Amino acid sequence: MIEVKASVSDIDIMVQKWGDILVPIYTEKPHHNGVAQLLGTGFIVQERSEFFLVTALHVVKEHAEELLIVNINSHSIPLNKMPFAISEEDDLAVSHLSIDWLSNNGIEKIKALPIDNNRTESESTGINFLIGFPGKKNIINPRLNKIKKYIQGTSFTAPVKNHQSKPHIRNPLVFHFSKKNSVDSDNKRVTPPSFSGNSGGPVLELVGIDSENELRFACRLSGIFVGWYEREKEIISIKSSTLRNFIHSKYWE
Repeated sequence: MIEVKASVSDIDIMVQKWGDILVPIYTEKPHHNGVAQLLGTGFIVQERSEFFLVTALHVVKEHAEELLIVNINSHSIPLNKMPFAISEEDDLAVSHLSIDWLSNNGIEKIKALPIDNNRTESESTGINFLIGFPGKKNIINPRLNKIKKYIQGTSFTAPVKNHQSKPHIRNPLVFHFSKKNSVDSDNKRVTPPSFSGNSGGPVLELVGIDSENELRFACRLSGIFVGWYEREKEIISIKSSTLRNFIHSKYWE
């Protein structure tokens, strides 16, 4: 077994690799005709060869009276065309993307992250990272040619067993994160963008795989980001096992 040690550049590679599973959730900005404002992040997972859109419930619930749009593979789709199964206790919203639904909306290919991706030959690096869309950098304004999506990756270490915050969800997965210790890809001190817009995004664990004495990296789903408690310096997320159990209870049991 070779030593599993990851660098910031390894995280950057994984952010780019898995960025295609992200789904931005927009609404029209008040009093700005044609300008789309980002509300949060969703992402695509796969379970039993079926695809699901996952996000935080508060992202879609707090704006239920507004026209919400998701963008999947450059296809803009109103959320009222997507029935969600929800869990108030877990702040979780899930929509099944059936083959017929994908075809009817012109989506031929889709990239997804398997929920249960526990490779027996993998070893944890002790690094987890959130990927999502920071709100202030993802306002779409065609008149100003602002149409590019900006993805943010934020890494942190192993989960906290005895957290100090009082999360709004049951049985959370909690990580410690201090903005004061943040560095960029060049290991330079930096103030990261706001977590606003990242709600509903995936928290991924970076793992190492020993392939014929050659180390390569992969990811598995740790959880879904639902909040940042600044005073306690804690990231709050839904466990991947909670997501998997919820999907099974709603769609197969």
